[in-house]
Amino acid sequence: MSPRLGAALKQSSSLLLRGWAPYTPEACADSPALLQQQQQQQRQHKQQQHKQQQQQQHKQQQHKQQQQHKQQQHKQQQQRHNQQQQQQQQQQQQQTPQALLQKHSNDSSSRG
Repeated sequence: MSPRLGAALKQSSSLLLRGWAPYTPEACADSPALLQQQQQQQRQHKQQQHKQQQQQQHKQQQHKQQQQHKQQQHKQQQQRHNQQQQQQQQQQQQQTPQALLQKHSNDSSSRG
C-alpha cells in the first residue's frame, strides 16, 4: 500500500471515530452534517483510489509495451541474422555449379 493511501485511510478512519464517538445531543443534532462530510470524504477517497489504480495500470501497460518492443527488436535481429545466413548459403550454392562448369570448360579446353 502506498504511503499516500495509508495516510488517507488513517485520516478518514480518525474522522469517522471523531464523528461517531461523542453521543451527546449536540453531536446528534450535528450528525447529518457530519454524515454528509464523511460520505463526501469517502467518495473522494474512492476516486483517489481509482485514479491510483488507473495510474498503476497505465504504468504496467507502458512496461508491457516496452518489453514487447524489446522482444520484437530481438526477433527482428534474429530474423536479420537468419536472412544473412540464408543469403550466404544461397551464394555458396550459386557459386558451386558455376565453379564446376568453369572447371569443366577449363578441363575440356586444356584437353583440346
